[in-house]
Amino acid sequence: MPIFEFKNLKLNYRIYGDGKIAILFIHGLGGNGGSWKYQVDYFQKEYQIIAVDLFGHGLSSKDVDPIEASRLDAEVCVELMQKKIGKPYFVIGHSFATNINPEIIKIADPLLKGVVFVDCIYQGFPEIIDMRIKFAEKMLAISGDTLAREADLWYNE
Repeated sequence: MPIFEFKNLKLNYRIYGDGKIAILFIHGLGGNGGSWKYQVDYFQKEYQIIAVDLFGHGLSSKDVDPIEASRLDAEVCVELMQKKIGKPYFVIGHSFATNINPEIIKIADPLLKGVVFVDCIYQGFPEIIDMRIKFAEKMLAISGDTLAREADLWYNE
């Protein structure tokens, strides 16, 4: 699987298919690019599919501040699409990734044609946001091997 280097960080990603239009799939908290297996199988017939492991997940760099993660993930995704893919694309983000989608929209990449929010999370009040940040920090402290093993069990049931 290829690695895209960005600001001294490494983003793991997968590419499937070779359509004229691309779809970038962004997983939720605790997932990885492999979370999109069924969607990849369906869409790769007509589109080029890119599925990333967000920072702190899968095979991507783990040493990322959770407070900065959404913006950094958005920046690296747009740069990946511009520099490595270079074609019109749509973004589909699930759960936690729906915090990344607005950041991608703000970057205003002319190649971006649309954004889909799946199972959006509600940011809510500061107490909820603080609780989620604490949860994310705990998740980042768990070894990647343990998370990968648990995610594989979860998604392969």
